[in-house]
Amino acid sequence: MKFIRTADVVQMTGLSRSTIWRMEKVGLFPRRNRVIGNSAVRWVESDVIAWMESKVEETKRRCEQQLENPAQPKNAEQPENPEQPKKQLHPTIETRSDSLTRLKFKFPKRRT
Repeated sequence: MKFIRTADVVQMTGLSRSTIWRMEKVGLFPRRNRVIGNSAVRWVESDVIAWMESKVEETKRRCEQQLENPAQPKNAEQPENPEQPKKQLHPTIETRSDSLTRLKFKFPKRRT
């Protein structure tokens, strides 16, 4: 087992430190280990490599699914459902394709 530093993880994955810590916080990246007191953190190299391999497999699987079931174009007109609730004008949680969650605010437009 080999421990690697934050700079090595950043170099291996191509992600920023902030992104790594954000993903770790929501459980999408291997957890870091405190090896020397409370100041030094390290990752287990095999865990980071396994995470990277899982991302490659996930991408392959997603591409195969898209080839099997091509989606409709985004600009295709969708019939409007009157029973469907209107969009909220309050803060909502948006989940992005990379599974990170962030707060998205929607405010009403000003009348001019």
